[in-house]
Amino acid sequence: MFFDWLSCYQDYEFDLPLISESGWCYIDYTLPEGEQYKSPRQNKLMHEGSYSTTIMIHVKGRRLYVSGNPSRYNRLDNLFGLETLDKCVGVYNGILASLGLPVLTKCTKLGLMEHHQENGAIKLVPVVDGCVITTLHITTNMSVGPDSCIDTYIRAVSGLPYLHRKGRLHPDGKTADWLSNQGNARDLYASIYDKAYEMENGKGCTLRKVKRTFGEHSEEYQYYLSLYQYCKQNGVARCEQKLNSPYLKKHGLQFYGLSDYSHLNKIHSEFLNLDQKLRLYVIHSGYAIL
Repeated sequence: MFFDWLSCYQDYEFDLPLISESGWCYIDYTLPEGEQYKSPRQNKLMHEGSYSTTIMIHVKGRRLYVSGNPSRYNRLDNLFGLETLDKCVGVYNGILASLGLPVLTKCTKLGLMEHHQENGAIKLVPVVDGCVITTLHITTNMSVGPDSCIDTYIRAVSGLPYLHRKGRLHPDGKTADWLSNQGNARDLYASIYDKAYEMENGKGCTLRKVKRTFGEHSEEYQYYLSLYQYCKQNGVARCEQKLNSPYLKKHGLQFYGLSDYSHLNKIHSEFLNLDQKLRLYVIHSGYAIL
């Protein structure tokens, strides 16, 4: 299992520096002259690494947001990624330090603060002294066999339920996912897809883009082509679970440094073992798909 995406933020006890070249500022005309301008708001900064990889950084007063794929940063591919959150945060901290921003730190204490709502009610909200995670993607690659085996595999697992959700096969037959009964994935989105197909036809880094950017005989294209051929020949199925903020909060996984992330191994193993039901069916029916 490795991490394929990380979104987080941290609050600091001091104003953060300006890093964006553009932004805006509110004016309050009810205040005396000279006190009209409020704190400037900065636009999001898309920090670019090599191979057109980017990490989003947004400074809002004393809060710092960071979002992206640390396993992809400065790399041509993300077939295999970073296996610990510490390494992911380490990538972000290297970028933040280069921009003159404070680094993300682990939470050491958790408290509660009263938040007065518009209806007069008082809500207790958690307050920590470190990084808070809002989105986390965990991923594993599986080999299911060459040629048409992966199409058969994805079609088969799409017929299995997961977390009381009905599986769905995408029209191209290259992805299976599981949505809630309301047709959304507000807390958790799970999917299995053909990695070679995504490398060839996806929206991000594809064979054609690498070839066009670096040239057919470049080391970059030859490297990416070899990865594609590896995924194609071995029928690499990409198993992803995208854990959104509601899920992280429900299971107490949002506080970096305080949360117990052994839960991630548990839920990911359960997802990877989804096809055990399929294997039992295959054995009893005498039908082979792998």
